[in-house]
Amino acid sequence: MSNTAIAIRDDMSLGQLGDMLAKSGYFTDARDAAQCVVKVLAGKELGFGPVASMTGVYIVKGKVSLSANLMAAAVRRSGRYTFKVVTLTPTNCEIEFFEIIGGKRESLGVSGFTLADAQKAGTQNLDKFPRNMLYARAMSNGVKWFTPDVTGGPVYTPEEMGERVNEDGEIIDAPWPQVDEKALEQDEIELVLQVNGKVRGRVTLSASLDAKAIEAAALACEEIQPFLEGKTVRKVIVVKNIVNIVVG
Repeated sequence: MSNTAIAIRDDMSLGQLGDMLAKSGYFTDARDAAQCVVKVLAGKELGFGPVASMTGVYIVKGKVSLSANLMAAAVRRSGRYTFKVVTLTPTNCEIEFFEIIGGKRESLGVSGFTLADAQKAGTQNLDKFPRNMLYARAMSNGVKWFTPDVTGGPVYTPEEMGERVNEDGEIIDAPWPQVDEKALEQDEIELVLQVNGKVRGRVTLSASLDAKAIEAAALACEEIQPFLEGKTVRKVIVVKNIVNIVVG
């Protein structure tokens, strides 16, 4: 590891920043400037600085994955959502997610992950630090289910993507990342459906559909019909993998 100190200046270009981060030798999963820049850009979209992005953002099989700690920070920094760890034992973790409306917390639901769930899913490191692993999975599921707009759509931890991780969910013995061209091609996409900003359903559609077709499919989804009944659709907003239907 290099002894080069990391000194980030405001006037640095992305290329200079990526080169400096790569040459520091501190980040084993990103060994060249381009890989560092991708991690920094991914973290920047969530409001995180370069160092937090380098330590908590990973590119696995062509997809962005986040450490559970970075997901948790993103939820709380959003200002719209928060969470509370209800239960955390070696056999069970439950995290309740809330939306902050008018200064008050409104429960969105509880994300739970048990030791039995972890064993079925093949979760790593259960013999070494089970609470950390259960927490990471419960947090990841909760973000996907209740606060997907915080991360711009479904996101996974490196461990869920099959990477070897340590106690903090960080990748260890990271191989040199390779571009998987097939992973970049998507035949289908999963869309999170919201009604007035609240998650009300999900639908999987062809990735080739245009915005109008996506709107039509979202409005026709049976799962959200109870929330549209008797109301007027004012606007349909499609942003990445999220469709927000505004009704009145």
